[in-house]
Amino acid sequence: MKQTFYFFLLLLLSYEAVAQSEIILSGRVFDAKKQAIIGASISIKDTYDGATTDIEGNFKFRTEVKGHQTLKISSIGYEPKSITIIIEAQDLTIEDIELKEQLNQLDAVVITGGSFNISESKRMMMLKPLDIVTTPGTKADIVAAIQMLPGNQKVGEKEGLFVRGGDSYEAKIFVDDVMMQTPFYSGTPDVAQRNRFSNSAFLFKGTSFSKGGYSAQYGQALSAILALQTQDSDPMPGLTVGLNLLGPSVTYSKTFGKFSVWQNTTYNNMDLFTKINPQNIKWNQTPNSLSNNFMLRYQLSQYSFLKVLGLLGINSSSISSKEEIPTRYDINNQNAFVSFVYQSAFGESQKWVLKLTGGYTNSIDKININAIKAKRTDGLTQAKAVISKSIGVLSSIWAGAEVQRFSYYNQYDGLSKKNDYVYQASFVEGEYYLSKKVATKIGIRQEYANSNQKNNISPRITLAYKINKTSQISGAFGYFYQLASNMYLFKDKTLDFERSMQLLVNYEYSKEGRSLRLEAFQKDYSQLVREHTESYIINPYRMPVGVLDNTGNGYSKGVDIFYRDTKTIKNGDFWISYSLVDGKRLYANMLEKATPTFLSKHNLNLLYKHNLSKNITLGATYSYASPRYYYSPNFKAAQTTDYQNLSLNINYLTSIGKNFTVLYANIDNALNRKNIFTYRFDANGNSTPVVPASLRSFFVGTSIHF
Repeated sequence: MKQTFYFFLLLLLSYEAVAQSEIILSGRVFDAKKQAIIGASISIKDTYDGATTDIEGNFKFRTEVKGHQTLKISSIGYEPKSITIIIEAQDLTIEDIELKEQLNQLDAVVITGGSFNISESKRMMMLKPLDIVTTPGTKADIVAAIQMLPGNQKVGEKEGLFVRGGDSYEAKIFVDDVMMQTPFYSGTPDVAQRNRFSNSAFLFKGTSFSKGGYSAQYGQALSAILALQTQDSDPMPGLTVGLNLLGPSVTYSKTFGKFSVWQNTTYNNMDLFTKINPQNIKWNQTPNSLSNNFMLRYQLSQYSFLKVLGLLGINSSSISSKEEIPTRYDINNQNAFVSFVYQSAFGESQKWVLKLTGGYTNSIDKININAIKAKRTDGLTQAKAVISKSIGVLSSIWAGAEVQRFSYYNQYDGLSKKNDYVYQASFVEGEYYLSKKVATKIGIRQEYANSNQKNNISPRITLAYKINKTSQISGAFGYFYQLASNMYLFKDKTLDFERSMQLLVNYEYSKEGRSLRLEAFQKDYSQLVREHTESYIINPYRMPVGVLDNTGNGYSKGVDIFYRDTKTIKNGDFWISYSLVDGKRLYANMLEKATPTFLSKHNLNLLYKHNLSKNITLGATYSYASPRYYYSPNFKAAQTTDYQNLSLNINYLTSIGKNFTVLYANIDNALNRKNIFTYRFDANGNSTPVVPASLRSFFVGTSIHF
């Protein structure tokens, strides 16, 4: 008994000794306007001791370290800061810490071409990463937020980006310069799917959406690219738990010296969502998915690092069509995407940079169509090397090469086809500043595919002129190539590259909370794949039956307008995004040159966000698209009604047990408008409207950061 008493006494004394050796470090973080910065990360260098700021910008944590230490403070959108402190025996309160917004202070022209750069490090900035997750009507989906920008078509029955009269396969998505072969969940016909990283928006530090004239580093995209760059450090270390109508998610991030890990697991099941929101679709099984996304980072040295990203997931769903003789469609998908990035700076003043990237994709769809089994696989292995050098203060040059190996398999009712081919490319490009007012980017790209044994050369040039401190003009010209879609390559591997020629000119203005961008463009298509048939059937799952060649052609032209104002209305943020597009093409199994079914001549998005207080933000988005064409099997044209949608949302920032918490709610199509995307025709020529899965829908959720 005495031994037990002495043991607990020793434990108590040990605990008190440890408690007495710890001190409490506290303080407050704010911006230049003295507004609290919520979720800022504070830590003592080379230790695990730290915390994040609460809704008032305050932080507090315990530490055992003593003496001279370095306190690191960082937050998305602000310049990181380091403070030298002396920790002694008493609790320490740091005087108020001010973080400055990240801005590029160079008073020079910015080479943008046709790109919207969404990051915190660009001077003439239209959007920030946080705008992506707070845009009403997007449910924090990056691609849905990009679709609010001018140049995009509103196509609700299919996932992807339809840019300036281009089909969805003409726009590619890259993560850290690695192409995502299957960026969207697999789903049923006429139901658009979310992208595979929609639950990981804060993983990305920057986004470049190029609607034309994009860099020679990228290829195989006739219309546009969306390039996402992941964070170099964890923006919100710790544990974040989310819960909404679709299901739960858990995100964890931690830094261990030079090594850091980020991981997100999400389970989605639409049963509850479909019960609350009436459906226009007969679900046999509502969509459900389980995903596990992770990123590992390792700082090899002061000037080199390694990143590994993984997106792993499964999803399934089943519907029955509303035709006179219903078609049942079941799908199960397994998907794996893994990429790596190695980057190292070397040479005098580290002006040379070597970047190696690689990726692996394997997607398997198991499908049942009226009990007939089908299967398709989509695989891609890729590697890329780029070396660059800074020349002077602003100019730079880079060169590189890449190789991609594609592997496809398609099986339907005992019949199967397989297609494998290798695509390779090399490029050289440079940015040269003749002065602070004039700059140019010139590049050239060479491409080759062993499937058709064709070579092509793709020159690209951008020229920019700075008018004054607040505005500039720029123009871009280039040729862009892309291999035919896999549906056609299954039948004829010798098909040539499809080609587009793009010409654009834009004007940009940015000053004191107001931004304006005007852009005019012309895009000409040639060498498009044509399928010569006697009837027209739009079916994304059909196999071609007619003779194939590269005699297709087309054009699109128009004007984009984007205006943002955060100054005129106090605590308000207003956007106007408008596109005028005129285009026709002769491709696929179209019987004559005509306006494609996905093109709306007018597309308008009006968005407003208002901070009622530092805790509550209200938002509204009104979207309009003019009528779209659709065609009967004999290619008789008709038009849908116009598309209109009003979305409302509210975000509330608070704390639960000193843990930073976000509550949010969204109403999509608040006016309950009966939108029709297009019409489908059966073999007898009967038409069926394609409508949203639900008209007015309600969505609510929360996120708590520990």
